[in-house]
Amino acid sequence: MKKILDLEIARASRAFMLHATTPFRVEFSTGAKSVLLNHGCDTEYGAAHLQHTLACELQDPLYRLMATGQVNAGDKIGIFARGSELVFRKC
Repeated sequence: MKKILDLEIARASRAFMLHATTPFRVEFSTGAKSVLLNHGCDTEYGAAHLQHTLACELQDPLYRLMATGQVNAGDKIGIFARGSELVFRKC
């Protein structure tokens, strides 16, 4: 699952970096990856559950930051873990 997580994170990172109106970089701490992996592991649904977790806990919050003007073109957003939650900060 860790390899799948790394592939999905790389895909999402590319998508944000190449966004048409607000391209920005994202960087993940090891703790953030662990949180996503812990929330996304499900033996019954496998990688599909991980993809759902990434959409809900990573992509949706980043798109909300874009929509509210909290992320601008060229920004770098660090993604960190605080307990079992993700925290997004400009770096």
